[in-house]
Amino acid sequence: MVCGVSVIARLLALRSRGREPAVPFRVDERVLKPRVAGFLAVGASLTPQWKTLTLPIMHTTTFSMHIAVVDQVQFAGAGTPRSVVLDADALDRAAALGRNVVGQLGVAFDEARYLGPPGLCPMCHLDVVALHGADVECATCGARGLLGPGPQVTWTDLSTSVISMAEKQAHAVEIQETAERHRDLRPEIEQRALAFEAYDRTVRPERTPLPARRRGADFMSRALSQVVRKFIVGELRGETAGEIVIPSCDPAAQVGNPRFIKPVSGKVLVGRLAMTAGRRGRSG
Repeated sequence: MVCGVSVIARLLALRSRGREPAVPFRVDERVLKPRVAGFLAVGASLTPQWKTLTLPIMHTTTFSMHIAVVDQVQFAGAGTPRSVVLDADALDRAAALGRNVVGQLGVAFDEARYLGPPGLCPMCHLDVVALHGADVECATCGARGLLGPGPQVTWTDLSTSVISMAEKQAHAVEIQETAERHRDLRPEIEQRALAFEAYDRTVRPERTPLPARRRGADFMSRALSQVVRKFIVGELRGETAGEIVIPSCDPAAQVGNPRFIKPVSGKVLVGRLAMTAGRRGRSG
């Protein structure tokens, strides 16, 4: 949802004045409900470079809905499934995060209190920034500042942060103005897009004709594969599991999706063929 709160609020305001916006967004007033969130990330890496963008990416799920993030934490060293339970401090911290979120359910955005690590940015409380000379931009939310000696950052404009309602409202206007400009260009847009509608994105390998002596074997292969397909999708109700052999080396025949089954000549044996092959294998 692109700037959900600001777009819906603007749309409702326009409709209250008897006007319709250029972009016909679906109105769902539940978007305006106050919400809070907490982020908890668990990773295996012991060094920071493998998880630098973990929390920034998680923020993209909340700022459009104007959800107040009240806590966030990132754990390391959990390199195997569920191994984070070995870290008692991590479990205690996760419990604290849960309490911080539950304790503020239903609180309005401006009244929610951030209770997690302070971080460098005063808006998202994270430390990832982009430098443009001495100009600083928070890489997570877009708050702006200046790099000073130390080095230290002096934040000069928090209204550019996507977390702020001011930036959401500005972006909502931008969306509407862009749609207005494109309205008169719609015939040209559709005309240019026709060139891409004819593009076939399916990649098909070239078929190599089979030698004459292999055509009979290929037919038998396909017939056996058809039996396998019917067995997997449950069309052969009278068969038992012991009457069909699906080789472990052919996972395509085991996934239960008939689209992935391919001819498996020499690998799939049904009924008497399976029994005969079994006797040959034991005698050899």
